[in-house]
Amino acid sequence: MQAVFFDLDGTLADSLPALYNCYQSFLQSFDVVGSRAEFASLNGPVLRDVVARLRATHHLPVTHELAEKKYWELLQHAYQDTIVPHAGVGECLARCRTYHVRIGVVTSAPVEFAQLFLTRHGLSALVDGVISALQVAAGKPDPAVYRAALQYFATTAPHTVAIEDSVAGLQSATAAGIPVIHFCPDATSGASAKSFSELTQRLEELLR
Repeated sequence: MQAVFFDLDGTLADSLPALYNCYQSFLQSFDVVGSRAEFASLNGPVLRDVVARLRATHHLPVTHELAEKKYWELLQHAYQDTIVPHAGVGECLARCRTYHVRIGVVTSAPVEFAQLFLTRHGLSALVDGVISALQVAAGKPDPAVYRAALQYFATTAPHTVAIEDSVAGLQSATAAGIPVIHFCPDATSGASAKSFSELTQRLEELLR
């Protein structure tokens, strides 16, 4: 194994509650109330696609540019003030480091937000690079961002493993040919890793 790719939101970052609040705040500014189901469907795509979908679904009376700016500012405040790592993230990354693999963050979030998160929580030194779906032609579930990560880290899909929490992320990595471990704290199936402690054990089995 040469590389481990971690998704950010919902995986490294325990961010879904804060992101749900951003989603609701954004819609409420237009007197619209969102739903858990719609929010879940937006876990994975890049911000421009999220905004486009919300504008179309709810007929929001605002240009795409202004809507994206408003949502961006909500997200920026969340990353600065609220979003924290899942328990055990630092230990997991440190353990992966001992196996001399490259560690990447492959995310739909802007690179700036990912770097802000990593720096704020002392994780930057444990990560070799951040690849954002905003840097490629299409976001998750398209495999473009994972293909870009393989190229950036000069590795191949069979020598890589990805960690993802969302359906879109799982589809993206799988379509790029990368084996995936599903991270889901609320999972009832043994197929998913429910904590970073469990995830670390699974990764060590692959990395040994």
